[in-house]
Amino acid sequence: MEAIDDSPARSILLALLRRGDRAAVARRVSMRVDYERIPRRADAREALERSLEMLERANVVFLVRRRGARHLIDRVVLLDPAGLARHLGIARFADQAQRLENAVEQAVSMDMALTQLLSACVARWRRGESAFGLRPDEQTTRKAVERFALLRALLAGEGRGLDRRTFSVRTVGLSKALETHQGMLCQMLRRVGAEGESDEDVLARLGLERFMPQILASGGFDVHFPPPDADTWLPGTAFPYVCIDPTWFGGLCLRATGRRAILTIENLATFNRYVREIREPRHIVVYTGGFPAQTVVGFLRRLRDADPGAAFFHWGDIDEAGFEIVRFMERELEREVTPFLMCPVLLDTLGSAAGIAGEGRRLEQETLTPSPLPW
Repeated sequence: MEAIDDSPARSILLALLRRGDRAAVARRVSMRVDYERIPRRADAREALERSLEMLERANVVFLVRRRGARHLIDRVVLLDPAGLARHLGIARFADQAQRLENAVEQAVSMDMALTQLLSACVARWRRGESAFGLRPDEQTTRKAVERFALLRALLAGEGRGLDRRTFSVRTVGLSKALETHQGMLCQMLRRVGAEGESDEDVLARLGLERFMPQILASGGFDVHFPPPDADTWLPGTAFPYVCIDPTWFGGLCLRATGRRAILTIENLATFNRYVREIREPRHIVVYTGGFPAQTVVGFLRRLRDADPGAAFFHWGDIDEAGFEIVRFMERELEREVTPFLMCPVLLDTLGSAAGIAGEGRRLEQETLTPSPLPW
């Protein structure tokens, strides 16, 4: 049978096939022939009717003629979707979905959560629908494989301590892959249980950094730079604070100062005020930069291991996100973390004075004046 290359006929038949693929249940689907959209030239209408009649003789479609005008086609009914796809030279949505599923399963080691997520995507692809921005077409295969490879690696903890581009290169060989997929990738991560208010939070909780951030800290510690590069010490008591590169963590030494507290502070303005206004050399103050990245967590773990008796405190905004940071650090450090200047009484008094009331109210820590730790 000759190919269907007539533009009006092909447009009608493509729409008919896609409507059939999208049908939620197996049923006959049809398309009305709108002669007003067909060029008024006689040869154009003849070509359209000739193409449709050819497929009717092949039992691919059935043509419903207009009442009182049998020479005109009223509606085209789809009988054989697979046959129509062959004649049009295209793949059906179900075939494209199967191809995408096979490509992902062959390239990526799938656990139960990822398998269920892929199945949900395939169900949408079979209906011709986009799944997390991935459409069932020829151009999607590489994107789908990259996306699921990044998902698997993140959920397996392979991104912990890495910056995003290094992680991307190691996982799929492309430095900007994570940046390209980030929005929809984080939606998929949430679908399988990842937590975080923003995409940045989701990736940070999985240990991935935009870059390897340096630590801002102050207090009773020193960082030793051993030979041959140097034989010097960076004092943690330097005013107002010191900046510590993660590659220096191995030289961290605590000073013998008796009972020690470690205070983490969520916001930069408050951190700067605290280390300038409250000088407590025996304690250690660490800036978290909002939700603590894995580099910050790694630094806190070294402090915990160096002084198992140290008490941990956190000062953040008085809102759900602030207390979620406390819970997160308790899980990561396996230690009790006490909220500091975050009691509900402050929210009731200062929040009411500032006109903050009702559900979802919050009090930013910058509202408060730094005070010494009760330790």
